[in-house]
Amino acid sequence: MTNNSTEPGEGFKLSRQASTFERLCADFTTKLLAFTVCVHRQDESCSLPCALILLITSEEWSFVMIGHTPCRVPACQTDAAACSGPKMTKLDSCLQQSRSLSTEFILYYLVLAAAACKFTARGFGLSKEVDRIVNSGGHGHFNLRPGWLLGANQDLSDIQWRVFREGVPAVSVTMLVFILLKKMGQKAKPESGTYIYMAFGVCLAGYLHQASFIFPLVLSLLNFGLTSASLHSGMPVVIWTSNWILLLTARLSRGGSFGSINHNLAFLDAYQGPLQWQISYNLIVLRHISFAMDKYWARSQTTDLDAQAPQQNTCKAQQKQSLPMVDYNLWAYLAYIYYPPLYIAGPICTFNAFAWQCKRSSAVQCRQVCNYAVRLACSMLLLEAMSHSLYFNSITRYSLWQKYGAQLQLTAVDMGIISFWVLMFMWLKVSLSSW
Repeated sequence: MTNNSTEPGEGFKLSRQASTFERLCADFTTKLLAFTVCVHRQDESCSLPCALILLITSEEWSFVMIGHTPCRVPACQTDAAACSGPKMTKLDSCLQQSRSLSTEFILYYLVLAAAACKFTARGFGLSKEVDRIVNSGGHGHFNLRPGWLLGANQDLSDIQWRVFREGVPAVSVTMLVFILLKKMGQKAKPESGTYIYMAFGVCLAGYLHQASFIFPLVLSLLNFGLTSASLHSGMPVVIWTSNWILLLTARLSRGGSFGSINHNLAFLDAYQGPLQWQISYNLIVLRHISFAMDKYWARSQTTDLDAQAPQQNTCKAQQKQSLPMVDYNLWAYLAYIYYPPLYIAGPICTFNAFAWQCKRSSAVQCRQVCNYAVRLACSMLLLEAMSHSLYFNSITRYSLWQKYGAQLQLTAVDMGIISFWVLMFMWLKVSLSSW
């Protein structure tokens, strides 16, 4: 006789045939209702219903809604390999049909739409109150500056976004020059891509750090020498320890100074550049370690690396595939460390993947570039529109609810709306680096 009961603590899990969209929609809507109940009642009597709602939407008690009847599905009946008992044929036939247009999910859509309208309308209202306080005079500008969109002020309280948008023209010109030089070099000599990356990356880092660029450059050369001289079994420990010690030293010393080395070099401390080198050194350390470990693993292999070309041109396959030892040279190393598009903010890739892409770069279709450009432009325009109409970065940065609480009259719902829009701005800002 088959036992269909679940183990203690395992409970009932949502059927795998339910789509991810349906589960997220149901979960978010139910929790949104729970939050609304708690905020508006603001008493202890709502703790029980809210606890029940959160329990129902937790991982152990997810309900599969068939029409209006909740059907609890044991975990063993959703996994054929975990249970050999009889299946719920009627339930399975119901689950195979999408419920995205059912009455239940139409109600979810209405709740989500109402919440979005509520958050947006109240967000505009709070921003107008802040703008009125600033225009009344005597309160400071709170980084609300005259904007270019419909004559509205622009919230530039976020330092990262302010610096980025101010540097967009220079960055655009720099990237255009980089692409032109790369195309010209590869047309004259196809294998010259690595040297172009190295030269342009070193020049860009030199401009960003100016005189202090000597510090990360010397540390990078030191790591390369240590990697080349320490290919014994204890090399990983040496590489990891030395790099983390140097990272902590750079952070604690705030990048160091030429005056502390020799007083005759103190005049160089006036030429620090627009970006302090210790800020981007954490990414450099990760690249140091990646190069050293990839070279160590390549040296440890005894098979012919030239015959191990990956069958699949994927990043995962490239990361696992070692290169011939001749490819772990100084020029490829410096190109990897100071590769211009990834130098400041990443993301990080392994040296093996970087080198394979340099050697086997595939042509990018014009359609892909156009789609990329359109998405990037739309994201930047949306950020500009948000900074012209929603001033929540200024509210949080300067704690305006404390200074002007009587005028703003913020409620618990308003604090939740402020947090929501700040998170939306942060997500969209960070997503620019992933386009």
